Amino acid sequence: MPQLAALGYGLAALVFLLLALTGLRQWRGWRHRRLFTVGASLTAAWAALASAEAAYAHSPSLPGLLLELLRNAAWLGLLLQLLEARRPADSKRPAFLRLLFAASLALPLALAADLAITAYSDTFPRLVPDLRHTGWLLMALTGLILVEQVYRGARAEERWALKFLCLGLGALFIFDFYLYTHLVLFGSVDAETWQARGFAAALVVPLLALAASRQETKATSIALSRRMVF
Repeated sequence: MPQLAALGYGLAALVFLLLALTGLRQWRGWRHRRLFTVGASLTAAWAALASAEAAYAHSPSLPGLLLELLRNAAWLGLLLQLLEARRPADSKRPAFLRLLFAASLALPLALAADLAITAYSDTFPRLVPDLRHTGWLLMALTGLILVEQVYRGARAEERWALKFLCLGLGALFIFDFYLYTHLVLFGSVDAETWQARGFAAALVVPLLALAASRQETKATSIALSRRMVF
């Protein structure tokens, strides 16, 4: 089954790379295009490395975990940007949103520090495995909550452009949530889930591409409407 897993991650790397290249060349009317492209690029890099590791039956390496962490941080950042863009400039964030912002920043930093300590030092204390695994699980849960907040707080006319973005990122975080729930409960990654993860990631790319194209259409139509009114 390593070859099947390598194929799935390789497919995910290819389609996310195409998504990133499309984002660089198109969708320039979308204000969040850059962070979207960064997220797609990091996901492509993560999937490419995971494909190479799967082909040689290696477990996820430190660079692979770091790329996954950066991938998650980029998608969390995109969701936070969408929330911030909707908030009036003179208003304060609700306490729940402040907690989400703190979790989105603190969890990636804590996990990155743990990876660095694990890689370069044998003297400093590391996070115990259970706490480390719970941190990755909480990061996936934070992503799911942010997806829900972005969609639930969107106006009716915005949901036409946002629903596929929320479906795509929600699917990514749901798969991660299931993967890390198994890790927390049983102390090991479910092999079949890990092997299918690449195919699952590849399947969300059409949703993300459609979401970005709808954001572009929405932004362009608004700009043209204002010019016509002027």
